[in-house]
Amino acid sequence: NCLVCNNESMGNGGGMRITGAAATVRNCTIVGNHADYAAGGLYACSSNFRVYNTVVALNTSDEDATTYAPNVTFAANVSATILDHCAFSGKTCGSFAQEVTEADFPRAARANYRPSAASVCRNNGTVACWDNLTGVLDLAGGKRLVGKSIDIGCCERPISGTLVFAR
Repeated sequence: NCLVCNNESMGNGGGMRITGAAATVRNCTIVGNHADYAAGGLYACSSNFRVYNTVVALNTSDEDATTYAPNVTFAANVSATILDHCAFSGKTCGSFAQEVTEADFPRAARANYRPSAASVCRNNGTVACWDNLTGVLDLAGGKRLVGKSIDIGCCERPISGTLVFAR
């Protein structure tokens, strides 16, 4: 449940750079970051790398986008990578579950990265990466599980609508 936003790197991985060791990234939103080289969002050059329920979107890099992805780049030596129920925007290396656009985060300009009601991040996460969701909260302090499935990213969107009590 981490929000990684508005960071800059003079190298690779403006938001997050994982090197050397096995790592797991779970229920994160990596947005609005910039790298001078590859991967404004997430750069991984370690083996046994796992990403669950994570959004990597709206990041930029100065490198040629035909060679490196502005959001996510995995170095050639990365192996045994698991990407499960993730959402990415723009050109990415590999095939991923969901494509995210600016419409998925309409309040991003106000640093609110809770997904919109129509977002592909809504109810598309997996609970398989959790042993037990009892008492687990999102970044905003709300319940991690609202409805049948969790949202992708660090914030769960509350169920919207009108509640009517009848007697």
